[in-house]
Amino acid sequence: MSRIDRDLNFNETWMRVSEGLERIYRIQEISPSSHGELYALIYYYCTNTQPQSSGSKIPRRPAQNNLHDGDQYQTYCEKNKLDDIVDFSVIVLSSNSWLFAAPSNFILPVELKKTFDSFIKFYTQQHTSRKLTWLHQHSKGDLQTLYTKPRYILHVSTYQMVVLLLFNKLSRWTVERMQEETQIKVDLFLQVLCGLLKSKLITCAEINDNEFDEDLKETDIKMNYNIQIAEDFKSKKIKINLNVPLKSVEQKDIEDLHRTIDEDRKMIIQAAIVRIMRARQTLKDALLMQEVIQQLSSRFEPEISVIKKCIDMLIEKEYLERQSNENDVLHYLA
Repeated sequence: MSRIDRDLNFNETWMRVSEGLERIYRIQEISPSSHGELYALIYYYCTNTQPQSSGSKIPRRPAQNNLHDGDQYQTYCEKNKLDDIVDFSVIVLSSNSWLFAAPSNFILPVELKKTFDSFIKFYTQQHTSRKLTWLHQHSKGDLQTLYTKPRYILHVSTYQMVVLLLFNKLSRWTVERMQEETQIKVDLFLQVLCGLLKSKLITCAEINDNEFDEDLKETDIKMNYNIQIAEDFKSKKIKINLNVPLKSVEQKDIEDLHRTIDEDRKMIIQAAIVRIMRARQTLKDALLMQEVIQQLSSRFEPEISVIKKCIDMLIEKEYLERQSNENDVLHYLA
């Protein structure tokens, strides 16, 4: 086992477990409630804790509210006569417990916008001090093809849905116009488009049929290429799962996770330094760093360079000061 593996604390390990559960949720098409039960069982097993509600056999997933399952939003729609709302379920997660990257902005199609707007209005009425951030990179939905026989049900990501719904407006688009219409970031948009071309749901006049295979890359798609819906699309399956993780989305989540972990560790190191210095009042740099490492070694292995940065930060905040005649001696000020 490498040093990196040994050095993982619970938050890092749990993030990987949670990511695996998210993939199960996407790929296996299980319901939100079943996913929540699976999540909770593994969470409580890993943390060796018990659910707070003593009467429930299956613990609830921490920091989660499934408002749609409680029929609150459905009641709201009926009361306000919102009968053209897309059928959907929402899981509201606390940003304090879930380390997800905020998605880049894009333009919601008219088929989805009214539903999203109505839910935001409903939610803000219930929780005036909270703000919702849609995690489109972890959302999914079903589309039905009305132009094929038989009619297929496509299980797609939100990004794929946004692209495919363009063909309700026009049957042919250039790549450039599609990207401008959706405002999805170019690199992400090309990933989505490449996957849809491989599925053969859409076609490109400038790309030969034998190129629609695993060798097709985003860099092969030019902005002036013409894209159209494949009206002769055929599949042996009626339900087709097209929802696969995107590299750029996964990478951003991983980068944000490591950034969050680094910031959390700095706060933990600073707290340890303050505790030690409050007790000792005066201490040399080397001895302080040694004590910090000893105190935190059960959680993670602090790097010397990071400890030094934290000491400098605490000096700037006027928690500590260096002795004038001995620069390697620190005094506690508070």
